[in-house]
Amino acid sequence: MRNQLSSHTISINHDSVTGLANRIAYDDYLTGAYHRWERGFGDTSLALAEIDNLKDINAKYGYQTGDKVLKKIGELFKSSIR
Repeated sequence: MRNQLSSHTISINHDSVTGLANRIAYDDYLTGAYHRWERGFGDTSLALAEIDNLKDINAKYGYQTGDKVLKKIGELFKSSIR
């Protein structure tokens, strides 16, 4: 039961294409990070990116290619930051 709950939590809190945390997860994380910072437990940072022209990529090459672009960007983020 715990494994199922954990699996559902991951699927709810992560983007299905990139595997990156989604807004729900970031909202929870930022609240906790802010409270840790407020208590003096170190600094925190947040990285956001806007993907320019993704709509054009989807229109010209199709959504499968757009998804590949998003996956690659997700891999770059995952390998570059905590």
